Amino acid sequence: MKIENLNIFNGAISGKGTDPVGSFSIVGQIIGDSKINFTKQYAGKDYFVNYTGTYDKENILTGTWSIPNTPEKGDFKLTKAYYDKDPHIAPAIP
Repeated sequence: MKIENLNIFNGAISGKGTDPVGSFSIVGQIIGDSKINFTKQYAGKDYFVNYTGTYDKENILTGTWSIPNTPEKGDFKLTKAYYDKDPHIAPAIP
C-alpha cells in the first residue's frame, strides 16, 4: 500500500493512496486521547477496509483491520516513517 498523504489533525484522520486493488481515500477519527477508527474506501468500488486501534504520543497507529462481511482480518502498525514523507509506503497493510 502506498499512502500519498495521511493527515492526523484536530481529532480527524484523512488521506489517500493506492494499492493493488486501486485508489482509495482514508477517513476517520481519533476518539478521546488515543482510540482510532478509520476506513479505507476504494474509488468507484463497493469495497472498503475498516481499521480500529490506538494512536500513541509517538505517532504510531496500531490495531486491527477487517473487511466487512468476510472472514478477512489482521493486525496493522503504521509508524511515523510510513506517513511523514511523500509518497508514503506502508507495506503489509491491506
